[in-house]
Amino acid sequence: MPVFTLKIEDYSPVLQYSAQWLTGGSAGGGDAARVNYSSSSFTATNTQGSFMSFTYSGSGIQIYGAKRSNHGNYRVVVDNGTTYSYDSIGFSSNDTFQQSLFNYSTLTENRHNVTITNEEDLYLDIDFITLQSTIGNENEKLTTTNFDDGHPAFTYFPPSSWTTNPPNQSDYYDTSGHMTSDINAHVEFLFEVRDAVTLYGPVHPDGASYLAVLDGRASFQPYTTNKITPQSQVIMYQAFHLGPGQHNLTISYAPSPLDASQNQPFFAIDYATVYTTASIQNSGGDGVSSRSRLSGGVLAGLVVAGVALLLIIVLGLVCLYNYRRHGYTNWRNLLIPQRQLHQTPRPFDPLAMTNTPFLNTPNSSGGITPYLPTIRWPTVPASTQSKSSVPSRHRFGDSTNMTGSSNATQGVRSSENPVLDRSDDRTTVHQEEILRGSSPPPEYSD
Repeated sequence: MPVFTLKIEDYSPVLQYSAQWLTGGSAGGGDAARVNYSSSSFTATNTQGSFMSFTYSGSGIQIYGAKRSNHGNYRVVVDNGTTYSYDSIGFSSNDTFQQSLFNYSTLTENRHNVTITNEEDLYLDIDFITLQSTIGNENEKLTTTNFDDGHPAFTYFPPSSWTTNPPNQSDYYDTSGHMTSDINAHVEFLFEVRDAVTLYGPVHPDGASYLAVLDGRASFQPYTTNKITPQSQVIMYQAFHLGPGQHNLTISYAPSPLDASQNQPFFAIDYATVYTTASIQNSGGDGVSSRSRLSGGVLAGLVVAGVALLLIIVLGLVCLYNYRRHGYTNWRNLLIPQRQLHQTPRPFDPLAMTNTPFLNTPNSSGGITPYLPTIRWPTVPASTQSKSSVPSRHRFGDSTNMTGSSNATQGVRSSENPVLDRSDDRTTVHQEEILRGSSPPPEYSD
């Protein structure tokens, strides 16, 4: 499988130095031998106990520096000594440069911490380090893609806090960069289906500190771009073995009192590089604009959820229709309306007749004879009939006593409902029973 090698210069913010370290470049003491170092730069200390440390994920690590006549012993510890410890001598009667101070290439592909410590009050210097990691499958080609600071994969917050004219802009990748001095500013870099990422920017005497968060995991401590010698296209963040899918790298401006700046500290973004192989791309998509592919289980779950949602919508529409159409409120009737096949007849209400106009006909005396329907009363046996039981003037249907003659006051008053005449107590009691519904309704015939 492809072996990915990353070179990190001594002035990179990802290398964390303790106190009493000095920059050995052109602005750091004027050591004439600096031209023998990588990028003509090195970082050195002559204080016992001073150390440099860094964290990474990979299988190999090499530390390079010089071996000179004024150098002493040093110690390297991997994973706090649980993985590896190494003691060596930095002294050489003949000055040699870009020498391997430490080399370990059989680490597991996990996260490791490496610390190199000066064991004497003699010099120890760091030139650069290299990291190795494997990506993809056997016989695959490593693919790298650069994303300039103006690429849509970068989003700057708030936009008004960022400018596009950083110092030494001509030394930037594609001569462009974004810079900020706002303590509330941050930038997000979104990328997909990649296995490793590196972010580049400048270091400067007016450089500021910053925080890095990758996929919600924050860096152990702030990084700083505050260096004596200005440098461009410097690795400001690196991460390996990210795996396929979408990733979010957030960098926040976080100036520190330790930033020795004579002017307003600034932080700038140059570009980012992502690393991948064909197998990683095929496992989750391709490019920054692509989306990671869903597994079969996730797709099945989405299908089931979609069907369930459709059923809920259909049932909701049925309930709404039954509520508006029939006024049902019971949930069972809302889903399956129950039609009442046998309805109970409404009780007889004589007062309801007042809502129906009478069919009146003129009589011979010039008055109006109201039309009343004939009521069939239950048949009474002849042996129990009495002429005084129901006077003829109170028999319903007898139109002779409902004319406008002189005895009309003894019959049914034409101005009142004839059923409500109270001249006979028994008839009145029976009529009131009808009104109260305690007596069965009479049968009408036209």
